[in-house]
Amino acid sequence: MNRTTIDWPNLKYTWNPITGCKNNCDYCYARRIHERFYKTSFRDIICHENRLNDPSKVNNSTIFVGSMSDIWFWNHEDKKKVIEICEYYFGNTYMFLSKNPGSYIGIAWPKNTMQGVTETLKSSIALVHYRDIIPRPYFSVEPIMGSLLKKGINNRLSKFTALDNPR
Repeated sequence: MNRTTIDWPNLKYTWNPITGCKNNCDYCYARRIHERFYKTSFRDIICHENRLNDPSKVNNSTIFVGSMSDIWFWNHEDKKKVIEICEYYFGNTYMFLSKNPGSYIGIAWPKNTMQGVTETLKSSIALVHYRDIIPRPYFSVEPIMGSLLKKGINNRLSKFTALDNPR
């Protein structure tokens, strides 16, 4: 687990018990970091068993889970292990983020987790259709490749947690 400079309110750490992603986005910062430091393919989804208990080192912190992956590609058993750890170390808040909101369906999410969806605005706003299914949804637009106003979604985002950090 690492301290982070990601500019989200109250976020202190990133925790990457699972790394790798098959999205292959051109703008992916995680793939660039991975390719700089590791010889394995970023498309390989790897569970790092030695990182699973990292949340035991902190309490009362907000932790971004999987900044170097997308839960969409995690296998069922690894996903279950990570979620059980989140539930066990209940003093922390765990933020998950995916490009596919369907990744969150069918999971008994602990109350100390948040389920976010990344949207580039290049396509339709997928999270709007899932906001009543996901227990604690939040919305991340990165990179912005379109206009929220053009998509006309401003009034449909009322249930989402805002992550804006006004300066």
